Amino acid sequence: MAESKEEMDYWRIISLLYKVAPSAVRVTFDKEFHPTNGLEAALKQDKWRVLEPLKRKRIIHQVQWDLLFPISGPVSSTTFDLTLMICLIRHLTPIQIGNNVPQSTDVSTGADLSRLKYYRNKFAHHDGCRLTERDFEIYCSEICQAILRLGGQQFKEICEDLIDMTLNNNEKEILLEIRNLEKASTFVPKALQKIHEDLIYEWREDENKVVKTRAISRIDELLKTKDVIVAVGSSGCGKSTAIHHVALRLNNEQGYNIVPVHSPEDIIQYCEPKYKQVFVIDDVCGKSTINIGLINRWETLSTDIKKIIADHKVKILLSCRKHIYLDRLFKVIELLSETSCDFVSDYSLTKMERHQIARTYLTESEMNALKKAGLVEKFSFFPLLCCLYSKQTLTGVLDFFANPISVIRGDLELSRKATDQTTLATLSLFIVFNNSLNENMLSRSIGMTELLENISYHFDLQRGFSTKIVKTELQRLEMSYVKKNLSTYKIIHDKIYDIFLSFCGEHFLDLVLEVAHTDVIRNRFILESIQNEDHNLTKDTNFIKVPIIKETQYFDRILKDIQKDSKDIFLNRQFKCMTFRKKLFQYLENQVDIKQVLLDVSSEDLSYKLLSMTRQCYWDMVPILLTEQVDINVRDWEGTPLYFALVKGNIDIAKVLLENQADPNKIGWLGMVSRIPLRVAVVKGDIDLVKLLLAHHADANVYKKYIGTKSLLHLAIKKKNDSIVNVLLDHGADYNVFDDWNRTPLYETVRQESPNLTMLLLNHGADPNIGQQVCKNTPLHVACTKGNIYMIKMLLDYNADINIKNEEGETPLFQSIEKNQTDVVKFLLEHNCDPYICNNQNISPLFAASEKGHIDIVRFVLKYSCYPNTCKSKKISPVYSASSDEQADHADIVRLLLEHKCDPNICMICSDNSISPVFAASKNGHIDIVRLLLQHNCDPYMCMICNFLKISALLAASANGRIDIVELLLELQSDPNICNVKNISPLFLVLENDHTDIVRLLLKLNNESAVCLDSTKEHTNTVKLFLERKCDLNICNTRNESALFIAVNKMHTDIVKILLEHRCNPNICNDRKESPLFIASIEGHADIVKLLLEHKCDPNICNIKKESPLFIASEKCHSDIVKLLLKHKCDPNICNIKKESPLFIASEKRHSNIVTLLLEHKCDS
Repeated sequence: MAESKEEMDYWRIISLLYKVAPSAVRVTFDKEFHPTNGLEAALKQDKWRVLEPLKRKRIIHQVQWDLLFPISGPVSSTTFDLTLMICLIRHLTPIQIGNNVPQSTDVSTGADLSRLKYYRNKFAHHDGCRLTERDFEIYCSEICQAILRLGGQQFKEICEDLIDMTLNNNEKEILLEIRNLEKASTFVPKALQKIHEDLIYEWREDENKVVKTRAISRIDELLKTKDVIVAVGSSGCGKSTAIHHVALRLNNEQGYNIVPVHSPEDIIQYCEPKYKQVFVIDDVCGKSTINIGLINRWETLSTDIKKIIADHKVKILLSCRKHIYLDRLFKVIELLSETSCDFVSDYSLTKMERHQIARTYLTESEMNALKKAGLVEKFSFFPLLCCLYSKQTLTGVLDFFANPISVIRGDLELSRKATDQTTLATLSLFIVFNNSLNENMLSRSIGMTELLENISYHFDLQRGFSTKIVKTELQRLEMSYVKKNLSTYKIIHDKIYDIFLSFCGEHFLDLVLEVAHTDVIRNRFILESIQNEDHNLTKDTNFIKVPIIKETQYFDRILKDIQKDSKDIFLNRQFKCMTFRKKLFQYLENQVDIKQVLLDVSSEDLSYKLLSMTRQCYWDMVPILLTEQVDINVRDWEGTPLYFALVKGNIDIAKVLLENQADPNKIGWLGMVSRIPLRVAVVKGDIDLVKLLLAHHADANVYKKYIGTKSLLHLAIKKKNDSIVNVLLDHGADYNVFDDWNRTPLYETVRQESPNLTMLLLNHGADPNIGQQVCKNTPLHVACTKGNIYMIKMLLDYNADINIKNEEGETPLFQSIEKNQTDVVKFLLEHNCDPYICNNQNISPLFAASEKGHIDIVRFVLKYSCYPNTCKSKKISPVYSASSDEQADHADIVRLLLEHKCDPNICMICSDNSISPVFAASKNGHIDIVRLLLQHNCDPYMCMICNFLKISALLAASANGRIDIVELLLELQSDPNICNVKNISPLFLVLENDHTDIVRLLLKLNNESAVCLDSTKEHTNTVKLFLERKCDLNICNTRNESALFIAVNKMHTDIVKILLEHRCNPNICNDRKESPLFIASIEGHADIVKLLLEHKCDPNICNIKKESPLFIASEKCHSDIVKLLLKHKCDPNICNIKKESPLFIASEKRHSNIVTLLLEHKCDS
């Protein structure tokens, strides 16, 4: 079937991108990196600074890395694909390359490379095989023009031919394979996938024996919120089984791909963002001892791995032995130590879980025997014991579980005493290959033959020891000690391997020293002579002791490993003991040139060894490692060797490092400024160390490279260390820098009241007029608020501006007044401080002192000719401020101000109202101030002139019930009948005690007369006072209620009597036509009714419903009032608007006594 044009166009674009574009890009690439020597030099120069981080981030994958740094032969761009060349140009040259298609008008080299990169990525992940005609024309035009501009006109004919040509199936298959290879370059290789599949198959085979324990449930629970989980426990406790089981569950239930790996690099290498993956690592940082190399790699790659797991599609399950997990170095790696599940403490096996595990391996009778003997809970590695017991037949269940290690060693002892020791000889191969024996090694090679011959010298064998015999023996041992995974043999469990290794070290030490794997020599031995130096070394009972007489032999073997290119002697578990290091290097110095040996170690490895030694405080190793190729400034996330020497207090090593060009300004790659070497020295307060670092070019201003960092000078000042401050200043420390609180060093020394430090800074040129960046307070402001005159003199001597303002416009004088620093105010004024400068609210120093009640300061300020009438906003004058204090009486201050001609009639503007000082003093009850103001010609009616509410001082005093002030004002002929704009006289407010609500009160009082309000509160004496002043008693409020009406309503009989005696009109009705008599009749106030009637109150006045006092008294059954009303000729026949008479309503309510009374007075029936 013929292929459509859309399909052919697709293949033409693919051909352009994969066959032509790389060659064009290579032309530009070779211009930037000369093929002869420029490329290799550029790659070496930026290998660790630029390229290695790109590899960690998976921007450069392993295949590309191998092309950049081939094991043999020169590097050549001819082996690079388009993606790799563009990546190198982007990161190693100034050419700017983006991720999107540039504007069509941009034809720069960077834009063309961006175009090709974009289309290459687009078609690398393009699953369709068709292009529309329009898309083809756009893509083809952009790609071809970019190729021509990058590669030259030589590519024009190639592009034109390719656009018109028809590709056959062969060519399309080749292009498809190239594209697919590129897409799969970061996936798990096929060979490794096969190994993973077989390993996962083994896990599935073991699933039927897995018991769901608390620990497994805990891991499942943690996975809901965490992505990295470490199963912690001793060997054989079931931690690996647990993480395998959980990984299988994630695969079965949630579709996760399982990827068993060994290192953090593998996680980065094999992570595929498109898929959900669970990475599984057993013994993450070593088995018997912690692997420093792995620790360093985890540290280095933790940031990248955190990015990988950020979207929660990747889970990482790890197992770790307890002693490794508790190691200080392990704890530093937050990624690993943050979330764990402890299988031997918090989530150790319960009794029930142990029974369930035992039932999967043991018979019921064996189970019962273990229960009876109490052996079920004896060992933490119970799951392993059950598994091992099920595979052996020689030992009874009680003997095996009572002392399993003795049983295993006993079995090995039988093999040792046997006439034919072939079993032990075969098992010894696992010591040679560190428990990983590939069957391909069992060939008839010269090396293997020699090895078998050497081993045979140490055992009694009935026949020769050949590869054939070894294979046969391994097959036999598969049922007991050995297991096989694909083509690799291993001792069945690490625990058994440990026991076997210990056994061989005890009985075949010479053999082990001769043939053991380098890792065994490094990690499993301990000199008897040092075992008491560090008890942690002897916690593991399976280590091999080296007697003193064998120490030289042990060192011989280490030397042999060194000469075989194994330079991992620095990772030896005994290195933490000074005695071991001393003995080892004394031996090596007599045998080899150590410096020469270290020349064979790569610069990177040697540098990291130096870092590791300083981090672990192995100071004696530092001089040995300081060779020419070592990077003395190597760093991890925390810091450099110099940093560790300083923070751990070894000054001698710090000197050695500095003398060898250690950079004192270098910090760890996490950029933690707290780990700057000079900062460490300043924090320690070690002046000698600070001088040492500065002498070796430490930058006193290094902190400026890091945003939001407190300067070293600030740190030294905080610790009040004069010597360090001085030496930092001598070495150019910025003395005007701001800290994270936006304060200068000088500001801080003044705040601390430290004269010596202040003088140091001033002598070195610190500017005393630089204020705090936010509020703009200067050091002089601070000194003044603290009242430190000595510091003020010092600052002024160094040209501090005495009148400088802060953000609020406050001068030092102003702040001194605020803090009541009298001596400081006097000092500043004596030194020509300007007392007229106001703040942003136009508050003068005099005003501030008056408002605060600081009389001595007021006196000083006035002495220096301060203008007394300067007002703040709203025209608040000093005298008003002193008069209006609600809490304190500042009469002395008011007197001073008035004596200095302060105007007492300046009113404060509040909204549309004006409030005079005398008004404020009256309102707040300050009688002395009122008297003073009036004596100095204060107008008591001032507010009535400027205030549309016309509230007088008398009215204000009345509102708060201040009788003394009212009397004072009345004595001075204040008119008691002057009302405010709402016709409210002083008496209306005289009894309102809550003076803070005066404005709200004025707005809600609806023309209530003064006597009305007095009457509501029964202030009889006050009423008398106003009556004596001829107050108008018949003023009514807006409801037309008179004072008498309110007094009646509130049952104030005495006031009613007084008002009636002063001829108050008893017949004034309210807006509902209710008379005082009507109200008294409703409420049943017989005494008041009697008073009213005696003062000629009309008993026949009716309300708007035509109800008379008699009607309402009859309805309410007030018989005594009915009698009084009838006695005073109240008409008993007046009916309401419903034509109901008093008799009718009394009958309806069944008030028989009232009915009788009414009938007796000839009420119509």
